[in-house]
Amino acid sequence: MTTTAPSPDLDETASRRPLVFISHRHEDKALADVIGKFLKRSSGGRVEVYQSSDAKSVGPRAGGYLSDQLKDALWRAGLLILVYTRPQADWSWCMYECGLALQPDTPDTILKVFTCDDAGPPQFEGRVLVKIKDRADVLRFTNDFLTDSEFFPNFHEKVAPGFNPNDASVVDAADQLFEQMCAIPVPDPEKIEDWPAYPFLQIELTAADVARVTSDMTQAERLETTIAVMREARITDSDSEGARIFGRREIEPDATFGSLIKGWCDTFAPDPPWEPALAQQVMRGVQWAWPDLRWDLMRGVDSRDATLYGPVVTRVRRWPSKRMQFDVCFCPFGLIDDGSHVRIGVPQDAPAPGETNAPARRVG
Repeated sequence: MTTTAPSPDLDETASRRPLVFISHRHEDKALADVIGKFLKRSSGGRVEVYQSSDAKSVGPRAGGYLSDQLKDALWRAGLLILVYTRPQADWSWCMYECGLALQPDTPDTILKVFTCDDAGPPQFEGRVLVKIKDRADVLRFTNDFLTDSEFFPNFHEKVAPGFNPNDASVVDAADQLFEQMCAIPVPDPEKIEDWPAYPFLQIELTAADVARVTSDMTQAERLETTIAVMREARITDSDSEGARIFGRREIEPDATFGSLIKGWCDTFAPDPPWEPALAQQVMRGVQWAWPDLRWDLMRGVDSRDATLYGPVVTRVRRWPSKRMQFDVCFCPFGLIDDGSHVRIGVPQDAPAPGETNAPARRVG
């Protein structure tokens, strides 16, 4: 995604003030309101706040293109606050905003994740969080915001001149923010019940991995590169069945797809015949094209399992940063009596040409 410089008609006086962009879901507007009002009040109006849901704050102008206005605001924002409440909710739009703000070809932006839990979005793992219900976290943020002259990139001034870390005014401001945020009812996390219908893994390719696959090369070279990239790819999600068919009780948080394949190769063959078929699907997904469905079947490492599985890419995700994720389901196939073919039903009104029985697929 290409980011352009802000529109020339931006208010010059406003642009000299630090801009804080608050990204939040509509259901979290009350919490975003508290944060936005605190930023303006505690700084004496020395910061500008962009919050699209607040009519009194800077927001999208009537008649303008929302995406262009977002780019203008995110380009100018020195601080992006993400209000993160329920992990199970849809955060795609907020992630889009964060992706625009944090692109490498835009001015520096600090990201602060205000979370109701002990964790933030997995995309921002490792970043410092501001836990809404932790008084010490709120005080630390307030100290930085009001008293650190280097808090905002390219501003180099305190937004509250005369305030010092942990003085009475700063502590009082932090206490008010903490109490007001805690008074906002936040929906309890939804209880989710699930079970694996089919073995499942999710693998993630970095932006550098994607660039390797999409670089100029022959299709054969691209497929070989995709196989190498997949082996280095981190597994970002899985279920118990996905672990079981590779002989694992569970999959470690930092496991790579290559580590699973190595275990499979130790049991069966050094070059999995099903791997190129799966890589072909991933390669097409990286090119933002429909994956070619191929059923090159594999056996599970679990010796008690006589089922054959066909790895199929069922979902492709791409972030503005070019990072991509692929959901892979391992669809089970049954064997006919002699054990040499798998049974696939075809519509009785549309038999395959020249075939009267179910077609067979090669077992890898």
